[in-house]
Amino acid sequence: DQGYEPGDVLYFRYQAGGDAWLHLVHADAEGVHVLDQRQVHAGEADLSLDGEPLAWTVEHGDSNSVFALVTSNQALDSETLEQALQVSGNTQDPQSICTAAAKAGLQCDGVRVTLRSPDRVEENR
Repeated sequence: DQGYEPGDVLYFRYQAGGDAWLHLVHADAEGVHVLDQRQVHAGEADLSLDGEPLAWTVEHGDSNSVFALVTSNQALDSETLEQALQVSGNTQDPQSICTAAAKAGLQCDGVRVTLRSPDRVEENR
């Protein structure tokens, strides 16, 4: 139920029971996009790139969306994964994205990111 506004920064943390391939996915009304793919080891850690935390900064014009961490036993082609998750039909619902991932034999954990409307942002200032 958290609402985000431009300038807010989202960070990503994973927890894996074993070695796996991890795919960070962003989905919105325009479709599904793989943002990052990497092999990870069992455990819990923040995603980083070149020693810096991997982050998404909410910008003006962004829409409500879903971020999902999808895991597989092997590397996956980005386009193939995007197409498999797109078939969910509702790319703004984490459950739909994760159901599509499960049908493809993948593990998934997703969260919906809701943006505050400009009117609500002004009310809260």
